[in-house]
Amino acid sequence: YFVWLEHEAMPVPKTTRKLDDSLADYLEHLFLDDRPIAYAGHTLSALKRFHPRIRWKIPLAKQYFSNWKQIYVTRQAVPMPVEVLMAVAGVAASCKEWGFCTLLLLGYAAFLRTSEMVDLSFRRLYWNSETGQIIMALPATKTSRVKDESVEVTDSYAAALLNKVSSQKSRDKLWPGTTRLFRRQLAMYLDFLGLSSVGFTPYSIRRGGASYAFSQGYTFDTLLVMGRWQSIKTARIYLDSGRSSLIQLQLPHHAQAPVQHFGHQLSVILKQLR
Repeated sequence: YFVWLEHEAMPVPKTTRKLDDSLADYLEHLFLDDRPIAYAGHTLSALKRFHPRIRWKIPLAKQYFSNWKQIYVTRQAVPMPVEVLMAVAGVAASCKEWGFCTLLLLGYAAFLRTSEMVDLSFRRLYWNSETGQIIMALPATKTSRVKDESVEVTDSYAAALLNKVSSQKSRDKLWPGTTRLFRRQLAMYLDFLGLSSVGFTPYSIRRGGASYAFSQGYTFDTLLVMGRWQSIKTARIYLDSGRSSLIQLQLPHHAQAPVQHFGHQLSVILKQLR
């Protein structure tokens, strides 16, 4: 919760009313980002455990959590097909949002979580334009807790995009927005492509990338390392169900033409950059 406040450039609440409002926003962030409902329950429980007096002073946050529990059904994010990822990135490129476009390609290729994409910075990146090798250092991830992790991919197009973004950079981060802004911008591009009804979320990028790689014949051991899963059993279920969902997914008819158009447009741009 406090890390989220920092990411969103929000001050630590100084009154219970402001705390209630920000907790409600945080729970909404968890819900929209497909985080486990347990994260919300643990947050509220921890605050009430260490500050018992606020137990009855956060009605809005408690109502949000109650609403979430009422509609909660165990489900996983819809995996994003590679053609949709390319189309969304193509729309971003058309808008000259090169940093956002680069995050999408890196997130898909390396199975990054939303916060991992948004937090990517040049000082934690190494890439070789000739070989397409890209190494990303990921600080304090969900699985590593307190130690850094790294992930390596080979993608000559993403490396070419990194060259372009680095030549225009005005700050260390690849893209200057927050996780909330990332979610909104992704939703805006998906709506533009006519894909709002499919149910894609930022986490669909990670799940789609892993499922696509699995369908392309990557070994399970390779995927386990890239995805940084701690449980082999969980990873196998995740990958099997994701691959199954990916091959059965049908895009709306009205979205097929714009998806194809912007995906092709991005392919042309990437070939020129390369």
